[in-house]
Amino acid sequence: MLDPILSTLLVLLGAGPGQDPVTPPPAPSPGEVRSAVEALERAFEGGEAGERVRAIEAAASLADPAVVEKLAQGLDDEQASVRQAALRALRFQPHASAVDALHTSLRKKSRQKVEDKELAELLLAVGQHASPSSIELLCGGTLDRTREHSTRARIHALGRVRDPRAVAELIALMNKAGGGRGGAGNLFERDFRLSLWALTGSDQGAARESWMRWWNDNKRTLELSGEPPDQPRALAAQWRRMWSPPRASDGGRGGAGDGPGKARRGGGEGS
Repeated sequence: MLDPILSTLLVLLGAGPGQDPVTPPPAPSPGEVRSAVEALERAFEGGEAGERVRAIEAAASLADPAVVEKLAQGLDDEQASVRQAALRALRFQPHASAVDALHTSLRKKSRQKVEDKELAELLLAVGQHASPSSIELLCGGTLDRTREHSTRARIHALGRVRDPRAVAELIALMNKAGGGRGGAGNLFERDFRLSLWALTGSDQGAARESWMRWWNDNKRTLELSGEPPDQPRALAAQWRRMWSPPRASDGGRGGAGDGPGKARRGGGEGS
């Protein structure tokens, strides 16, 4: 029987409105855990990159802290393919300790010169777990046009955390971005719209001024529902694509992790 923390996390990682619920994986047996840990140890001790990736992918769904600890070792691997596999495994890893491993990596890599897209994937992995404990790490910073992928990922990761503090931080970031020529606001306006809609159920469009008026009118009485709304349909579909777990029919690779606004430049968000 799954413990309450794991069950809650699986709900958070489950399907959005209009999707079939995700069936929780069975708790791994001690033998499964031991075999996975041993395979990961062998791969990291002397295996080639491909072997490390295969060991990570094979262990990814086993909800156990010992497995999580070994998966996290891949986040600092010298090979990008291994780092990517470990990050994806921890993004959708059902054990609650996965978010702690991701937090540790984000603290470390926020101080390093990490490639923009890799940092974006790390931020999305943190956001996937929808944990209020992530808010402090997702807050702060600037809206950097030269770091577009990670900036947009930060905005969307905040939109995943259903906590009024996440709304307040998004509004603060939007206000800091400003608008008009030369401001970062125009670049990220659709991302703010999507995350604020997902949290609040209100759609004030992409204009910063509209959201500021809405915030001033509602911040003292704001209450968040348990899940994002299902209207407008175009916004709901974009949100689900971003956060849906991988489908088994895609070999665990398809559907999820589209990242911030893959549909953004194509328009069609709806209003």
